[in-house]
Amino acid sequence: MNLLFLNIGTQELILLLLFIPQFLVIYTLYNIVTNNKFTNDKKLLWVVVVFLFNIIGSILYWMIETKKPEAY
Repeated sequence: MNLLFLNIGTQELILLLLFIPQFLVIYTLYNIVTNNKFTNDKKLLWVVVVFLFNIIGSILYWMIETKKPEAY
């Protein structure tokens, strides 16, 4: 199977499908650690959730925490 319009083959596609979710997890962990509006307890909770439930934890974080308006 060749995806000629992308100029990648099956092996490259498999590698992309394996590594793209890991980049999401790494970016989510970076965002959690550098987020100043969280307390340390909340940061630790989200890091544990993302480590235990990799992709699902990352998606939950982005769905729950980024939709909340900032309190002034």
